[in-house]
Amino acid sequence: MAHMSLLYGTICFSHDSWLENRSKGSRWFGIDSISNPSRYPFPLRRRVVEYLHDKINTNEWIDQTFMNFQIENATPFLNRLEKELNPPQFQAVTYTDGPLLVLAGAGSGKTRVITYRIAYLIAVKRLAPWNILAVTFTNKAAGEMKERVDVILRHSLRGLWLGTFHSLCARILRYDGKAIGIDPRFSIYDTTDQGAAIKRAMAVCNVSPKEAKPAAILAMISKAKNRLEWPEQFEENARDEYEVRAARVYKTYQAILRENNALDFDDLLIEAVRLLLHKPEVGETYQKRFQHILVDEYQDTNHPQYLFLRELAKHHNRICAVGDDDQSIYRWRGADIRNILEFERDFSNVKIIRLEQNYRSTRNILAAAGHLVQQNSGRHKKTLWTDKEDGEKLGIVRLPDEISEAIWILNEVSRLYTEKSTPYGRMAVFYRTNVQSRLFEEECIKRGVPYRLIGNIAFYERKEIKDVLAYCRLLINPADMVSFQRIVNLPKRKLGAKAVQCLMDYASLMKLPILKAAKTIREEKHEATIHPTTRERFYLFSTLFQKWHSQTKTLSLPTLIETIVNDCGYSAMLEEDNDPQSQARLDNIHEFITAAMQFEKRFDAEIPSPVDTIVKLAAFLENVALVSQIDQLQEGEDALILMTLHGAKGLEFPYVFIAGMEEGLFPHSKSLDSKEAIEEERRLCYVGITRGQMRVVLTHVESRRLYGRSEWTRPSRFLQEIPDRFVEELCWSDAKPSLYHPPGVMEAFVSFGGDSGDWRKEQFEPGDMVNHRSFGFGVVLGVEGEGGRARVTVDFQEIGKKTVIQEFAKLTKV
Repeated sequence: MAHMSLLYGTICFSHDSWLENRSKGSRWFGIDSISNPSRYPFPLRRRVVEYLHDKINTNEWIDQTFMNFQIENATPFLNRLEKELNPPQFQAVTYTDGPLLVLAGAGSGKTRVITYRIAYLIAVKRLAPWNILAVTFTNKAAGEMKERVDVILRHSLRGLWLGTFHSLCARILRYDGKAIGIDPRFSIYDTTDQGAAIKRAMAVCNVSPKEAKPAAILAMISKAKNRLEWPEQFEENARDEYEVRAARVYKTYQAILRENNALDFDDLLIEAVRLLLHKPEVGETYQKRFQHILVDEYQDTNHPQYLFLRELAKHHNRICAVGDDDQSIYRWRGADIRNILEFERDFSNVKIIRLEQNYRSTRNILAAAGHLVQQNSGRHKKTLWTDKEDGEKLGIVRLPDEISEAIWILNEVSRLYTEKSTPYGRMAVFYRTNVQSRLFEEECIKRGVPYRLIGNIAFYERKEIKDVLAYCRLLINPADMVSFQRIVNLPKRKLGAKAVQCLMDYASLMKLPILKAAKTIREEKHEATIHPTTRERFYLFSTLFQKWHSQTKTLSLPTLIETIVNDCGYSAMLEEDNDPQSQARLDNIHEFITAAMQFEKRFDAEIPSPVDTIVKLAAFLENVALVSQIDQLQEGEDALILMTLHGAKGLEFPYVFIAGMEEGLFPHSKSLDSKEAIEEERRLCYVGITRGQMRVVLTHVESRRLYGRSEWTRPSRFLQEIPDRFVEELCWSDAKPSLYHPPGVMEAFVSFGGDSGDWRKEQFEPGDMVNHRSFGFGVVLGVEGEGGRARVTVDFQEIGKKTVIQEFAKLTKV
């Protein structure tokens, strides 16, 4: 019997008749002959053709009724491409003779290139969608790309492998992971689940959280996985006792994941790579299948992702990598800029196309950003240009402290909103670290300005959602101990931590899935550590899942989740709770059910063949696990955006404020001793500036209180690296004293729009006679720094010795 798993819509068939099996309620499709796919019902035919084309690797089996989105006469389509694309974009879309590196500068239309290239391959080169692999970094980008391709082809596209690295690797592992011992029902552990597993591993290894923080151990494990180091290799390479302990925890952590039939995010990548490398027959299948590979944001790929792409591209050698080395900003999470810089070394006969026309920003913004990033040595040369006007220069303003910074920026936001009718959602405040957000949030609340904090607790990270997800995951994967621990006594079932631990020990000893252990423990006569009443409670808990599993053949996905929430008592628990937040939690659960309903509609449209709801639930949970915070940024929501610079990647706003442009903050203090790290910080600044469409303002302060200490700051070197002709100095407009300003220094403030003078060129030396409009005449005693950023110590005739900042004081020589 020939067959494949039906999971996620992959065709399953046998030599029995299709109608006979369907009448028996079977989920297996029967085919009495595979020589004529056009004989079968249309939903089945598509899956059959995809399967045959994958296995036989020839176009002869393709029934052209599936390819109705192809174009008989390609000339009009090509004429349309030439009209809608600029020459480099057109070349990038239509070049198919070998490996292609598209160096796409910020705002140069790289998404358009990728989507049109997919459409071109299908409509003109007559490639089946399932022979194309397109990789993005967010689910949102993948969804938008799919929608754009559908619009271009004027047809709803099915069969295209389009998604993030993690989602595509998960898909491959569910299809073929059994070849390396991976159960296709595996759970995907997010950061919260990983935290629970690592704490348990540390407890088993007798490693106290005082000796090593769980987050630090997890970070070490993640880095080891990115180097493709398994626990044994990591232990061999350990340099000190701390790393030896981490290696022991790593080994136990992986054992816990296996015991729970779970993979973390790093595992999805490295296990997919292991499958392709160690099972050549599996690797060859995918290599032959994917005749063209497209990858977005190639500059942000890490080592496992690079190996994944390299292995898949081996047979056809047709990989199109789109990226910008000037926007490589994720080294801290494993991204390797060498992947894009050395693309020509890794693939033969590479063609390079540069996309340098920018459609987003004004000339001044592009020029400022370009001069900044040109300070880096490790980069591909490119010069962005635009047809847009010069626009406003970049604004630079120096403020007394971080409170003044928040006030000034919110003043500007309010002015743009009231005077220019600029919606809040078209403005964004970026910062280097999350701790900087608090004052902006407080200032927004004071003024009643709506805001969105990107990077706060996301919807799927909320407790009530995590609880419901745990029930769903345990239904899919009965070996998931982390989910079991989370919800076995939620709502309260009089199952204490000690009893739960005894059951988990029993499950481990007997090598049983935890849910099966809960069911069978009632009849275990030799298990004396758990009271008979407690055993009965465990058994009753397990029967809930038996009931729900039987209902997956009849209930829809949202109805199944609603049934779970009601049957387990969770909704009743919230309804009976007097906590005012309980209603909000119930509302969030209803929103979660709505999300499931929307997912089911998309799933049914993509996979027309009937499948059990358990399959849809597994797909939904995988989708939820791989959602990023940027994916949750709602279009059209009128709220000021507050986010880190790392989070701003891929976004654009008419008005951008970048706060905290100071040495030690941006560039970050951890980067100051490394040239590579400084260059990445510079690229991060370049990314921030190029998010702006019309106006960009950079702020820095004289002193900043961080982590409970107030310290003097120096302006960021990045400010000095932007030529004067592209910037204008803005001035602080509120003379209120700072709450946290260190003693001994006074600044004079000038009104916004007043004469700022050319303070960058003013130079002072000890002995100079100067005049200050408030403090009067004085003699310069000392100078630190240059230009407007210089700290000038003056002995004034009337008030004595003071240190002033030239940018604010505007001293004049007498």
